[in-house]
Amino acid sequence: MFLQLQVWSFLLLQETTTVGWDPRSLWNQMGTLAKCVVVLLFI
Repeated sequence: MFLQLQVWSFLLLQETTTVGWDPRSLWNQMGTLAKCVVVLLFI
């Protein structure tokens, strides 16, 4: 059962797109609340 769970999680991770780690990609993937927090921390 544990092995089957690992197989399903591996297949699920293969379907998702990769996350860009550059600042522009991270900014585009953030929600509005997360952007507000970043702006407040920057100030």
